Amino acid sequence: MSERESEPVGSLAQEAARLLHALSGGEPGAEPARCPHAWCPMCRLVEHVQDNPEVLEQATQAAADAVRAVRTLLDQLAPKEER
Repeated sequence: MSERESEPVGSLAQEAARLLHALSGGEPGAEPARCPHAWCPMCRLVEHVQDNPEVLEQATQAAADAVRAVRTLLDQLAPKEER
């Protein structure tokens, strides 16, 4: 078993940061590369999430709440089936 496989699974934000780091070609344990462009919105978003992993958890929770609200609304608007 490799060293990476023996690491515990982190929070959603930690795992997302690990995935972004791996996709950028970073070595395990190395500091993630920073974008040289201050104006690049995607890089700024990725850097913000890397620096503040709780943001991703909050966004995930907000999206789940929104989906639940839409589901409740659709359930109330849909005609009740006769049982």
